[in-house]
Amino acid sequence: MKSFPEILGRYVLIRPIAASDADFLFDLRKDPVLTQFLNDGPATLAEQRQWMDRYFERENDFNFLVVSNATKKPIGTVALVDIDRVSRRAEPGRWLIRGDSASAVESDLLCNTFAFEALALETLHFSVLTQNTHVVSYHTKCGARWIATAPNHTFKNGVPYDAHLYELDRDTFERTKRPLLEKLLYGISTKSRGASIAG
Repeated sequence: MKSFPEILGRYVLIRPIAASDADFLFDLRKDPVLTQFLNDGPATLAEQRQWMDRYFERENDFNFLVVSNATKKPIGTVALVDIDRVSRRAEPGRWLIRGDSASAVESDLLCNTFAFEALALETLHFSVLTQNTHVVSYHTKCGARWIATAPNHTFKNGVPYDAHLYELDRDTFERTKRPLLEKLLYGISTKSRGASIAG
């Protein structure tokens, strides 16, 4: 099984998912509100556990459980998938949070920090369904660069949906996204001491 550290922020910590998280992950993926802009997930708990068995064998896919520091309970997930150590690229995704906006934003910041600092990646590339205007606005404000609009990018219940494709490089993260989110979350304009990688 793969091993990577938990990352502690002010509002949440993110830690590697474990086999014991299957029930929570399945329940999260069955939430119609949270997953309205994601591709279809496992249809049964057994399929969720099978997916996790395959996941634990992949070295280029890091899935985090997001845990509230206030309640010590899981509230969501965030991930880095298709990690390419040669080209130093990865795709962030599986960003599902049952919590307030600070928890959601900090989980994204922690995941990005892990990607650019711990893994020394240079670029994150990702897609957002065109209908998901809130998240499109978020990434645009954070400096993500629009690449193209991909038709029929994702299927939900057999229905195709278009998606915007974006990139975020390390320099833009450090110059734009990180200062913006740290000011929003911690009220500071310099490099945050609000997050740390443990282990």
